[in-house]
Amino acid sequence: MRFLALLALAPWSAFAGGTLGLAVGDCRDPELATASTAFQRALVARLGDGAFPPEEVLERLRPLPTASAEELGRQLDASQARFYAGDLQGAADGAQSALQGLARLGPRSDAWALEVRAWLLQGLALRSLGKKAEAAEAFKRPLRVDPRFAPDPDYYSPSTIQLLEGIRKDVAKAKKVRFQVTSAPPGATVLLDGFPAGKTPFEADLMPGSYRLQLTLGELTSFVHQVAVAQGERQSVDLAFEGALSERVPLCVQGQGTDVALKLAAISGAESLVVFRTDARRAEPGMVTATLIEVNRGAPLRSGSVRTKGGQEAQGLADLAEFVLTGRAAPAVTPGPVAATVAAAPGEALRPPTLRDEAPVAAVEEPMGRGRGPRVASYVLLGSAAVALGAGLGVYLGGAGDRAALGALLDGQGKLKDPATAAQAAALTPPVDANGSLAIGLWAASAALLATGVGLFLALPPDSPVDLALGPAGAVMHGRF
Repeated sequence: MRFLALLALAPWSAFAGGTLGLAVGDCRDPELATASTAFQRALVARLGDGAFPPEEVLERLRPLPTASAEELGRQLDASQARFYAGDLQGAADGAQSALQGLARLGPRSDAWALEVRAWLLQGLALRSLGKKAEAAEAFKRPLRVDPRFAPDPDYYSPSTIQLLEGIRKDVAKAKKVRFQVTSAPPGATVLLDGFPAGKTPFEADLMPGSYRLQLTLGELTSFVHQVAVAQGERQSVDLAFEGALSERVPLCVQGQGTDVALKLAAISGAESLVVFRTDARRAEPGMVTATLIEVNRGAPLRSGSVRTKGGQEAQGLADLAEFVLTGRAAPAVTPGPVAATVAAAPGEALRPPTLRDEAPVAAVEEPMGRGRGPRVASYVLLGSAAVALGAGLGVYLGGAGDRAALGALLDGQGKLKDPATAAQAAALTPPVDANGSLAIGLWAASAALLATGVGLFLALPPDSPVDLALGPAGAVMHGRF
């Protein structure tokens, strides 16, 4: 069983150890949206590369649309006009551009019809250019997720319909693998490449290859997952968690608890989390609160509140960000109750603080240059590197059968030994490419995590020894970090 959280290791490696800012509450509340947008910008301005830019977080999880369905439809109209005017390459390129936009569109009732239209237009253009193998792959894309698809005879010529019937037979004969999807909660619509294929728990026999997977249930929409289907795959999607994250900037988690925010911070590799919310407990209007949390322990480190109404919203939110990150007081900021407050030494490079177990409930002045938090992060990064390395090896070995089968069809120069096996080779190429890309991505993530972890391990020695004990439950570390 391949868990989607494991595959998320690679995209986040560049941000490992940074600070993630999230709003928590009613994400549709204009007051929360406006204030949290300004606050998250203040975090990025204060932390620089140490912050998770909100736009990049969404780009990795749930890419924002770059064009509306209506605009993409007009783009396909223009590409079709190029096709009939003889500009075949322009038509193929326009269809590909539309497909890229449709992949970012998200669940919509009209998205699948546009996607089918784009694939068929691209296939026709490529076929007219003499690229028959590439054209066949384009024609297969709708049929591999919707075998019952039938082109409209009023829109497509008899020769095109006959061609697609031949492709349909090839798809029916091609090797299939079982693909299963479960979700919590169940009953979610499963979208494969934009096609509503069924509801969870879902299973189907699919051609090997890479598929775009997204789930939707009511107002909940999952992240976009690129899944490599190679052999007996089962995907588990925590829709309640993924659906709680807002689809647009600012980064916001629907609800009042911090569990979902902490989970998102943990899988992203963040060392610290800043939770921002409107303070409904206070009688004054416009009060907002920010809390700095150590992700590894889920422990709040510092919190403060500020009033955002009165013409000083931007400065007040900047002061609030400065306070929760460094402990530096500001007249507009009201400190909140936390276990301890750790202040940064003037001029030191900012790093999210950690609490000493023996620290009293009072302000503790402690230089921030070296500390225990990054050393703990090194263990997390090294462990993640090992997991990514093993996952990459498992993925690569899982595709050995397809690679061997494809290799048997090719000569030493990578050309087909027998032209009659072109269809078989075309069916094997996508899963082999997807398998290799996924394995390389995981290995690259492992290398990045390993380098970062070793760097932290060497640069930040612990204040006290750490003992490693092996037991039935695995490795356990004892000591202070």
